[in-house]
Amino acid sequence: MLQMSSDHRFPAGYYRLHGGEQHLFVKIVPFREAARLRAAERVAAFVCKGGIQVNCQLPGYPRPAGGDYLLFASPYVEGTFYQGEAQQAASVGKALAHLHRILRRCPWRKAIRRRGLARQRKLRDRLHLIRRGQVDGIPTAALSILEKVDDHLLERLCRDAQVIHGDLNAGNILFAGHHRRPVFLDFEDTPTAWFSPLTDLAYLLERLALCSSSSPTTTAEHLLRAYYAAGGMRFISAAQLNQILQALAVRALLLLAEKSALGRSSTTEEWQKFIILHHAATQHDPRMTALIARLRDT
Repeated sequence: MLQMSSDHRFPAGYYRLHGGEQHLFVKIVPFREAARLRAAERVAAFVCKGGIQVNCQLPGYPRPAGGDYLLFASPYVEGTFYQGEAQQAASVGKALAHLHRILRRCPWRKAIRRRGLARQRKLRDRLHLIRRGQVDGIPTAALSILEKVDDHLLERLCRDAQVIHGDLNAGNILFAGHHRRPVFLDFEDTPTAWFSPLTDLAYLLERLALCSSSSPTTTAEHLLRAYYAAGGMRFISAAQLNQILQALAVRALLLLAEKSALGRSSTTEEWQKFIILHHAATQHDPRMTALIARLRDT
């Protein structure tokens, strides 16, 4: 078992370490973040028991890491990230539908709902403060989006809400083992992720298909067909997808604005990323419109 002395050399952060005969993925965090990570690990363990491929914390952790820090450790998963293959997109869609079914029965859903809705209220309050002139640190392009956003846009993320993963970017899915099945990583956002399952699905479509694929509609079709066939919720239109993606970009900009208000700066690249994603979500793609309409009733 990995041991840490009180004068360890590792600052807070994420590491790959060799402990005994296995490689470990280690997180060293301040005590103030421990409650959130413990909650995330509980959810990961719950979905693992439901048959979902996840990377769970090892027995005996977290452990003191010296000073005011705790050490979380899990096995290091050997695998590959998404590489644009049709089979990968389909396997993620099927696994995501299964994940959403399991999370609907999450034992902590009432607490997650309470925390998630409180988080949404704080972001709406931040939006109102921005409209009243509290705009320090917000770039002009981001401000022009936030000043014009529909007051009800964020509510679209919470329609038909349940517990979801909440951060399904490509870096949080690995394909591991002989069959290269998807492994879901990083449930740190799940303890406040009270949203529509379509939020996870839209995020995946954005990151795996719309923003990175050379054939976005083909990738999207493999992902959607598998998700729908496994019992997942369906988009009623491409407009619904675009509205969810706009809401996700606005939410990210509000999180950056909140960070700025607390005196913690963000890079130009962070702001620009979500400004670009918001702009992309306002564009009409007739191919995606046709695809979602065709799959809606099949």
